[in-house]
Formats: sequence, C-alpha cells, structure tokens
Amino acid sequence: MKRLPLLSAFGLLLALGCAREQPAPAADGTPAAGLHGQVTYGQGDCMPVINEALRSYQLYTGELYFIRKAELDQLGTGSLDQLKGASLHYPVLNGQLAVNPPADTYVVMPANLYLYTSANTVRLTSGQGVQQNFKFWKCLVY
Repeated sequence: MKRLPLLSAFGLLLALGCAREQPAPAADGTPAAGLHGQVTYGQGDCMPVINEALRSYQLYTGELYFIRKAELDQLGTGSLDQLKGASLHYPVLNGQLAVNPPADTYVVMPANLYLYTSANTVRLTSGQGVQQNFKFWKCLVY
C-alpha cells in the first residue's frame, strides 16, 4: 500500500519537472526571447485566382519546419525533402507558436507544404523576441 503514494508523488514530481512555462512578455509588451505568433492554414482552388479576403483559414495544428535560409539558398539541385527533414521543427497546437530556435534567418514551412516567400521568412537575433504571424495557403487546383 505504501507504493501507491510513493508512485503518485514521483509522478507529480516528474510532471512538474517536465512542464515548460512560456516566458512572460516584458513590461513594455515586447515578446520574450524567441518567436511568438499565430499560425493559420487553408487550402483550396488557386485557379481562377481567388481574392485573399475570400479564403478561409483555420488555426494550424501540426509540425512547423524552420529551414536555415542560407542552406535553402545554396540547395541548388539538392533535395528539399532531405533539407526539410534535417531542419529544426516544432509542434504547433491550435495555431499558437512560441519557440526559441538558435539565432539565424529561417524560412518557415508547415509539414505538408513547400513555400518560400518573404512572408514566411523570419530573422531571429539571440536574446531578442520577435512577434510574427504566419498564414499558409495550399493550392489544390491550379
């Protein structure tokens, strides 16, 4: 009978030790170090061109990949799949993004989409917080 309270106490300590608290924003409202924002995702026809305002986006849940821009720029005829697979990636739940990758410039992509634009490029500086939202659209029909 003494094992049950001991196991419960161990489980509680383990859960508390593994919990990650998100850093609070500074008093002036700037985000804590790292990247914070909201990620939305939608998919549908791209032909004829659909007015951006008429597209429907949902909060994204899935893996978000951070590919170093310098490596992507030098990829040439290499495999984007291999580069993406070897890149940093973080889970996103209900569109909430709060990560702290190493300082660098990254192209951010969801798991099932290959998109390289300035809108999904972010520059992170060590110790600085960046607030940036990402909106992704996957074309199903061209």
